[in-house]
Amino acid sequence: MQEAVHVLEKALVSPAPGRESDWKRRAGAALAVVEDLVRQHVESAEGPGGLFQEIELTLGRPRDLTLAKNEHERLLKASRALLMELDEKRDDPAFPAEEVRERTLRLTLVLRRHAAREADLVYSAFDLDLGAGD
Repeated sequence: MQEAVHVLEKALVSPAPGRESDWKRRAGAALAVVEDLVRQHVESAEGPGGLFQEIELTLGRPRDLTLAKNEHERLLKASRALLMELDEKRDDPAFPAEEVRERTLRLTLVLRRHAAREADLVYSAFDLDLGAGD
C-alpha cells in the first residue's frame, strides 16, 4: 500500500494550473487505487483469522488496536467521500486542486500513521509471543 500512497502523493504534487480537470482525474485515479487497497486491508485485518484477531489473541485488546480499528472506518469514509466529490466536481472551479491536495495529503498522513501503529502492534505481539523480552 505504501507504494500506492507514494504514487498518490506524486500525483498531488504535479502541476495543476490550466488543467485542473485532468489533474483531478489523475489524482482521483490514484486515490481510487489507495482506497481499494485500504478496503482490502480492512477486510483482511478485521476478518476471521486476520491480523487483528491474531494481535488480540496475543496482546488482549490494547488501546492501539481499538484506535487502529477506528482508523479503518475513518480512512474508508474519508477516501470514499473524497472520491465521490472528485468525480462530481471535477470541472467545478469552486473545488480547486489546492483543496484536493490538502484533504488528500491529510488522508495520506493518517494512512502513514496507521501503518506505523499496526507495525508497532505486530512487533509487540511478535515480541511477546516469542518471549524475546525475557
